Amino acid sequence: MRPLRPAFFLFGLLLTAAFSYGQQYPLTVRGGFGGGPYAAADSVFVLANPTPTGFVFDYWQTTVVLRDTFAVPTRLAMPARPVSLTPVYRAAPTWTAGSETRSNGSNVYFYFPRPASQLKGLISFHHGANGNGASWFTKLENRAFLDYAVAQGYAVFSTESVDRLANPAAPKQWSNAGTVATNPDVQNIQAIVASFQSRGFITSSTRLFGVGFSQGSGFTSIVAGLLGFRANCLGATPGVVAAIQQTTSPTYWMASRNDTLEDPQRLQKCLSNYALLRNRGIPAQLKVHEPFPVTPNRFRRIANVDSMTSADIFARLRANGFLDARHFLNFNPRATSAWQAVMPAAYAALLDDIDDQLYVCFTEHK
Repeated sequence: MRPLRPAFFLFGLLLTAAFSYGQQYPLTVRGGFGGGPYAAADSVFVLANPTPTGFVFDYWQTTVVLRDTFAVPTRLAMPARPVSLTPVYRAAPTWTAGSETRSNGSNVYFYFPRPASQLKGLISFHHGANGNGASWFTKLENRAFLDYAVAQGYAVFSTESVDRLANPAAPKQWSNAGTVATNPDVQNIQAIVASFQSRGFITSSTRLFGVGFSQGSGFTSIVAGLLGFRANCLGATPGVVAAIQQTTSPTYWMASRNDTLEDPQRLQKCLSNYALLRNRGIPAQLKVHEPFPVTPNRFRRIANVDSMTSADIFARLRANGFLDARHFLNFNPRATSAWQAVMPAAYAALLDDIDDQLYVCFTEHK
């Protein structure tokens, strides 16, 4: 009978394979969208519901490996077993930014959550071209970033490029000059930080950090090196090559897969500057923001949009052919706004915020 054992063993394997073919396993998402039955190795996209008032999103609690455990939208490869995901939140008291106008006429927006000696650091935020400092504190996704930083014990502030002070018609862009002496925006940031210190909001040992978006990222790469920031983050653009060649500030790039505004090689240039800094021995990280499907709960991130309204916006996009079979956008929101025609008049005040979420899902530059 022994010669039959290999045959029985092979037969057993075939039965197992036949049984498991097409088998699905449950994914449970508590407090988010994406749950359901999936086959092993399926790529699954999950989005947490809006963060409750008084909290910030912290991480996903689960036993599987996620693309990003600390991101509200994330992805996983479904294992051959049941899985559950639960968003975990960190308590975060509500806060209101202060504001002031400096003697040179520039606006400054700020918040200090703790006494100076207890701060983890001070983060300087830099807007994109034609932007302003207030948008960091008011725009949905920007404010989410600040809320998390404040909850972690960081002070935050933003100001505006000074080109607009002498000329209201200026392009509202930061200077790319490479020295403190020749860069009026670096001088302004330096003076603001000195003012905070003189008033006891920070100490001489408070760590400085920088965050920029778009043209503000180029400036961030400059000011971080010139003023010795402990680290900096460049959103959507690669930074200034000359600054990357000189800086000793660790840098985190946040690039987007479909961002081709002004430069179709933008992502490649982010990769190039990332490699340049790493080759110099300076700590560097790069994260590419990949397209994400539109989900029925996506628009609940917008203030005063409930689950029914969010699901209706999603349904209108799907029913009118703006989503593919997997619910990814099949158009670039920068190229067309035709989707607005399928929204009812009652949603008119929401169109700009809906547009922001579509840009996020498509990973386009706005």
